Amino acid sequence: MKKENLEKSLFKILSFRGKEGLSKKQIAEYFPPGKKESKKITLIIQKLVGQGKLRITDGKYFTVPKIEGKSIDFSPSSKDKPRKPERQERNGRRSYSSHSSSVEGIVKRADDSGCLILDTKTNDSIKVYPETFPTAIVGDLVEVKILRKSKFNSVGKITQIKKRETSKFFFKKIKGEIVARQYFPLKITINNMQSLQEDKWYLGEFVNNISTRSLKAKLIEEVKGKMDFDIVELLEKYKIRTQFPKEVLSDSKLEPKEILDRVDKLDTITFTIDGEDAKDFDDAISISKEGRSFRLHVHIADVSHYVRPGSSIDKEALKRGTSIYFPKRVVPMLPENLSNELCSLKPKVDRNAFTCEMVISHRGEVEKAWIYPSKIQSDRRFTYDEVQAILDGELEDPLHQEIQISNQLFKILEKRKDHLGAIDFDLPEAKLHINDDGDLVDISLIERKTSHKIIEEMMIITNETVAKFCTQAKIPVLYRHHPVPS
Repeated sequence: MKKENLEKSLFKILSFRGKEGLSKKQIAEYFPPGKKESKKITLIIQKLVGQGKLRITDGKYFTVPKIEGKSIDFSPSSKDKPRKPERQERNGRRSYSSHSSSVEGIVKRADDSGCLILDTKTNDSIKVYPETFPTAIVGDLVEVKILRKSKFNSVGKITQIKKRETSKFFFKKIKGEIVARQYFPLKITINNMQSLQEDKWYLGEFVNNISTRSLKAKLIEEVKGKMDFDIVELLEKYKIRTQFPKEVLSDSKLEPKEILDRVDKLDTITFTIDGEDAKDFDDAISISKEGRSFRLHVHIADVSHYVRPGSSIDKEALKRGTSIYFPKRVVPMLPENLSNELCSLKPKVDRNAFTCEMVISHRGEVEKAWIYPSKIQSDRRFTYDEVQAILDGELEDPLHQEIQISNQLFKILEKRKDHLGAIDFDLPEAKLHINDDGDLVDISLIERKTSHKIIEEMMIITNETVAKFCTQAKIPVLYRHHPVPS
C-alpha cells in the first residue's frame, strides 16, 4: 500500500473510532501483516503526532478535532477562529460548523486526558482537552468557549471558573505538603496546617475561593477508626445523596389512605425465594395444581401505595433515580422504613401488593389471567439453597408440595421457551467476598441451580402476561429496547 493511501486509511480509521481510540497493535490489525508495513505505520503515526493531527493518551491514539481544516491550537496565545454561520437542516439532520459562543457548564469529569462539561441549559456534553483546564476540578461551575460544535460532542476551552465546587476529599500531610488520595490539577493549601500531624488521614473540604495557583481548602476532621475511602470518595464524586430530608423520613412513617379495592389473599399460601444475603423482598409467589393446569399468583410489593405522585417521597426518589449497591452497603432510593419494611414482603406480616393471577396449561400457555391490587402475607422466606435442597430430597419442609409443583411448572415453561427459540444465557455470576475491613479477599462463581431458574421463568411469564394486558388495554408503558446483536 502506498504511503499516502496508508496515511489516509489510518486517519480515517481513527476518526471512525472517535473517543475509543486505538493502540498501535490494534491499528496494525487493520493493515496487511509484515515488518515493512509495520515500519511504515510507525513512521506515519510519529509524523501525524508531530503535526498535531493525532494525540496519544494511555497508549492509545486519537485524532485531534479540527476547525476549518486546521488542527486546533490550544495554546493561550491562539487567536479565536472566526465564526461560520450554522448550516441549515438537511435531510432532517443538522450539521454544525465552528462556533465561538460561550456557555456555562458543570465539570463532570476531570483527569489527565481532559475533562467533560455538561452545559447547564441544554445538558449537552463538551469535551475540553488537558491544555485548556489546568485549574478546574469536578463540580466547578465554569464558562466555556465553544471551539467546535457537533451533534454529539462539542469541543471547547475553559475561559473562567465562576464557582469552585466545595467537595470533600481525604488527604495526608507528608513532608509539609498536602497529598490527596485523588488527582487534583493544583497544589492544595489548607488552614490549620501547623496543627496537622504527619502521615495521618484527614478529611478536608474545598472552599469557594478561586485561584490559578492553588486549591483552597479547610480542615473538617481527622479520620479515626475504619474508613472505606473508595466508597466515600465515590459518593462524594458523584454527589450521591446519602441522607433523607426530615420531611421524607417523617412521611415514610405515615400510612396513606387506601384508594384501591384490594383482593384479600391473606389465606393463600405465599412464599419468597431470594439469595442468602437479600435484605428486601420485592416479589412472592403462590402456586397450586388444578387438574393438568397450574394456578400461579405472582405478587409484587405495591410501592405506589406509599409513594404518591408529587409527594415528598416521590420527589426525593426522582432525584436519586435508583438504589445504588456497593459491597456491604446500599444507598437506597426510598427511606429504609419503606425499602426494607413496608415495601418488603417479609414473612408473617400483612403487605400491600399487586398480583398477577394466571391459569397456565400443561403446555405452558396462559389460559386466563387477572391483575389486581391485593393484600397478602408471606408464609415463608426461602433461600435458593433451601429450595434446591428440597428438590434434591435433602430437606423436609411444610411447603414441600408447593416447591415440587413450582418445579413441575418450571420444566413446562422452559420447554415452551426452547420451542419458541429463546436463548438461555446460562452464564455464571461472580460473588465478591469482602472482609470486615472492606478488602476484597476472594471471588467465587455462583452456580445457577434449578431454584434460581424457577423464579426467573415465573417472572418472565408474568412480564409477558402484563405486557399483553397493557397492550390490549392501550395503557402506555416503557419498553427497554435491545439493539441487534453485533
